[in-house]
Amino acid sequence: MNVRRCPEGVTTEAGPHVVYDVGRDEAHFGAARVEGDAIIWEIDERPEGDWLVRCDRVDFPPGGVAYRHTHPGPGVRVLLKGRIRIDSGGESHEYGPREWWYESGPEPVFAAASPDEVRSGTSTPPTTRSRSSSGRGSTSKSRSRDAPRAAGGVRGRPRRL
Repeated sequence: MNVRRCPEGVTTEAGPHVVYDVGRDEAHFGAARVEGDAIIWEIDERPEGDWLVRCDRVDFPPGGVAYRHTHPGPGVRVLLKGRIRIDSGGESHEYGPREWWYESGPEPVFAAASPDEVRSGTSTPPTTRSRSSSGRGSTSKSRSRDAPRAAGGVRGRPRRL
């Protein structure tokens, strides 16, 4: 999976990619036209079996956290605004606007938004997942004693891959 930014806009043909219109806060699968800032996720390797592509966006309040959690499938995340720290696999990294990182799915992740920012947002298209898990949420807590996430989410529509 590859991700790229198109600050001047983009027109795409049908195909295995997700185009996120930053200004309109809309994601499109396949053919799309975006006049302004856009982010494109190219799905260059299709998983075996019957899978879905799910596009989510998570907004954090200043200092908000997503406690240790996992996902049903992998995904490339892109930070839209602010700063965020991601702890996973024994490493910690900080990201700024339009920077991206990969999450494997089964590896637990902890995320902490900067306390100084008005809002941080991560756009997470696409997460590929088995169709058999399509009715479940996109995260699960790693440990039962973890508190609920302090992040709010806008969930996208799954699309068949």
